[in-house]
Amino acid sequence: MYSYLDDLEQRSIYIIREAFNRIDPLAMLWSIGK
Repeated sequence: MYSYLDDLEQRSIYIIREAFNRIDPLAMLWSIGK
C-alpha cells in the first residue's frame, strides 16, 4: 500500500542524500585541514 507517509519518507531520504553528497567534499576538506 502506497501512502502519503511513504512518499514523504522517500522524498526526505532523497533530499538528505543530495545534501550530504554536496556537503561531503567540503566536510572532508574541513576535517583534513583541522
